[in-house]
Amino acid sequence: MKLSRIFFAALLLISTDIRSQIITTVSGNFFCPGGSVVVSFTSPNANLGNTFSAELSDPFGNFYGQTQVIGSLQADTGYSVNPGTIYCVIPPSTLSGSQYRIRVNGSDPYAFGLNNGSDISISPLLTIHLPRIHIPHLTILNRKPYRDWE
Repeated sequence: MKLSRIFFAALLLISTDIRSQIITTVSGNFFCPGGSVVVSFTSPNANLGNTFSAELSDPFGNFYGQTQVIGSLQADTGYSVNPGTIYCVIPPSTLSGSQYRIRVNGSDPYAFGLNNGSDISISPLLTIHLPRIHIPHLTILNRKPYRDWE
């Protein structure tokens, strides 16, 4: 029991090491399913070939369960990516919600990024159907209006 507590404490220290934290920022806070989003990040410790993946949370901002990878970027330089940009797409099947978050994770070293820090709303655009309006053809003959419906 004591050994498992020590292991857990060591794991917690490793995962919160400031050298491996990825800071995530998102341009905008309202998006539509199928729309694009630009995700910027800084990673102070990355190896050559590291793959950075942008993840979308569930509608309540949680990353515990099923998350969706919405974009990725492979690092072509080692040690530091400052800043990096991932061009992402919100999946068309994403449910409406106003508490989504996005984070970027790294693969080498494996690191969970911090989420973007504020809620994101995802909702489809409203489509308004207007009735068709017919406007009669109007011409001017000898400076007098002529209406073709008379």
